[in-house]
Amino acid sequence: IMETIQELDTAGRYGIGLTVVVMNDEQLGAERFKGQLTGMDPDLLHVPTPDLGEVARALGGRGTLATDEAGMDAALLSAEAEPGPFVLDARIDPTVLCDMYRKLHFDLPNVAPHQRLG
Repeated sequence: IMETIQELDTAGRYGIGLTVVVMNDEQLGAERFKGQLTGMDPDLLHVPTPDLGEVARALGGRGTLATDEAGMDAALLSAEAEPGPFVLDARIDPTVLCDMYRKLHFDLPNVAPHQRLG
């Protein structure tokens, strides 16, 4: 979101109803795991992130930072309660490897629950 943060300013000025959920691991997640394969220090890929809820408020919207499931649930209810842009800065564990990278780079099985459609 930091590359397109100015769009929150536009949404705030025009009161656009927009909810943005940032799954924020405070790092370059994909690069962390690629670097791990080559022995790179994961701390080199850490990107300290400001509270994106505060950033949203500074740009005329609303938002919050959440660090657990209850906080995320409460934030989404808050997002629905009022019009205008809302940012949920959901801090996630940077050490959790997504299924795509588990399979693609580490040849590990998928662990996420899968649903069959139709």
